[in-house]
Amino acid sequence: MFSLPSLIVLLVFTISFAHAGVDGDGNTASIIRKFDFNITLAQLNPDCNVSFTGPVINGQFPAPAIHVVKNDIVQLNIRNDPAHNFSSSIHVHGIRQYNTNRADGVAGITQLAIAPGETFVQQFQVLNQSGTFYYHAHVGVQDDTIQGPFIVHESQEAMDNHAKDEIILQWAEWWHQSFHDRFDYYMSPRFVGDGGPDSILLNGKSIWANTSITPSSSDCKGFTHFDVEPNKTYLIRNIGALTFRTLGIAVQDHNMTLVEIDGEPLQPHRIDYLELSAGQRMSFLLTTGNHAAGTVFPIVTNYRYRANGLGYTPNGYGFIRYVDPTTANKQESVSFLTTPLVKDLPSNIFPLVDTPGWITSQLKPAISYNEDFVLVEHASRTIKLALQEVILPDNTTRFINNNRAYVAQPWGNTTMSLIDKVLSESNVGPLDVTDGFSDAHQTYPLKLGEIIDLVFQNVKLPSGICVIHPWHTHGHSHYLLAEGPGDYNHEIDKDIQTYPTPLYRDVSMVYPQIVNGTNSCGWTKDNPGVWPVHCHITAHMLQGKMIVLEVSPEQLDDYYVGGSYNQDKVKSETKIETADESKDQVNGETENHVKNEYEEKDIGYEYGDEEEEEYFYGNRDDDEEIKTQISEEQTEVEEPVYEHIKEDANEQLEIKSG
Repeated sequence: MFSLPSLIVLLVFTISFAHAGVDGDGNTASIIRKFDFNITLAQLNPDCNVSFTGPVINGQFPAPAIHVVKNDIVQLNIRNDPAHNFSSSIHVHGIRQYNTNRADGVAGITQLAIAPGETFVQQFQVLNQSGTFYYHAHVGVQDDTIQGPFIVHESQEAMDNHAKDEIILQWAEWWHQSFHDRFDYYMSPRFVGDGGPDSILLNGKSIWANTSITPSSSDCKGFTHFDVEPNKTYLIRNIGALTFRTLGIAVQDHNMTLVEIDGEPLQPHRIDYLELSAGQRMSFLLTTGNHAAGTVFPIVTNYRYRANGLGYTPNGYGFIRYVDPTTANKQESVSFLTTPLVKDLPSNIFPLVDTPGWITSQLKPAISYNEDFVLVEHASRTIKLALQEVILPDNTTRFINNNRAYVAQPWGNTTMSLIDKVLSESNVGPLDVTDGFSDAHQTYPLKLGEIIDLVFQNVKLPSGICVIHPWHTHGHSHYLLAEGPGDYNHEIDKDIQTYPTPLYRDVSMVYPQIVNGTNSCGWTKDNPGVWPVHCHITAHMLQGKMIVLEVSPEQLDDYYVGGSYNQDKVKSETKIETADESKDQVNGETENHVKNEYEEKDIGYEYGDEEEEEYFYGNRDDDEEIKTQISEEQTEVEEPVYEHIKEDANEQLEIKSG
């Protein structure tokens, strides 16, 4: 039985039809922003230990920050360098890809992986979304190093004004292994569990706890830090570019007010610490005090929901340093980047006992639900997924969902992606009577406009423990409805709601419980295509913790914007920018940007007090930053054929809800 306290998470997914601004002639004026990505290999040593090989974009780790405006058309020209032997793909995490399923960047599902020497063009429009996102590789464990911020602003004015009142914190993990060796370990019979990363990185930097290299060495960049001014409020955008851990994050002696989760604004909520997992993005306001120039406060982290002892992580730190805004000279102080400072940490900020659910049930959306989003009392169907880890006869570890492991390209044709398979062979065959699964496509077929609940039933591992799983939905966001420990019983538990004001998310947690737990979500499927739903712990996804929802793929032609996406190879004369040719400005919005973004969303808070043109990751005087050149042109794009489809879907919804 799945009683009220025993539901881990109940989510409702409702997907809207999104529209860009339309002029009097019915056309949409949009900017095309083009980004050239060159995937190469590099020797990386982000934690002052020894170098390991990893894939990067334009020679930069983290990858360049991308800033665009809501309703922009984004074109990614992705070239995989011919000098190495791995394929890749790029997923823009959290962007719903209305009309552009093929631009979702999931190798084997929405496209074939980009082979060495090939170029792949992904073009999509950022419709009806703004906020904090990121992009990452979607092949193997390449997302450890191919990862970068993707920030969507409310207006061109907002994006044009780069200031010191906004800071990006991109949290990642680092293993002392090559990416090939780590992938092989996860998939081989040698796998017995993941002990976790050797280091936690903030904007690509840290100092390994046992390093013998000093920060003054050219091989060691030290910890990331940010200069702040007294008596000023900053927006801190946190990106969980993590692939394994869930972190607690806090700033010593500074209050934090949570205002955004997964690109959706919240009513301001004061927090003592942030809880961030793989794939999640959360932004908080931080107001500085009246401290003297040179005062330093650590940004500290703590492992949540994993048995790693109490206290802080060994090296997951960053720092804020107070500066005098009237002083032009803001030179680095080597001493404040060194290991001895890390030893001078505050007493433990984080609770000693993990609390499944964190403070999520207390959070409220900042704005009422979009009128296109339909949140109904009952879904038309429920899909329950029992998630189990198993050891196969060959001693490899795999995760199975309803006694099935996800099988990539089960038809045996490695030259065909799932979307092409589905479009060429539309017959889904007989569906499983218990959960509606199609063996023919290895998908869950759904109808356009159908409202469903997904229930994620967390099951103990063979070791007897229950672990955390952050579930990410491609192509759709979802409403988080309820959570708790126990086994889900549909007849008893289908109406339970432990979140009084459901949040719209694209990553939600299935928390570990003393007993089994479940995570359930309901959504309206009105974005046709094939969409993965998977655990964002990369090893778990690779080992099978993934399903694919097949949403009326026959409707893709109706949603397709002619010429907006090109899967063909780009001619060799296409300009591909190299790291030597580029510099990337990152991390900056102005006071006007901030006010414009949040005033337009009717949120009663502001921050910042002056404009600044540039704000870089880490050290502002770091001359190794890489710029991705942006080519912009004004274009008139015909409005896609949303209206009749939207009307049809709304009719279906009215019938179902009536």
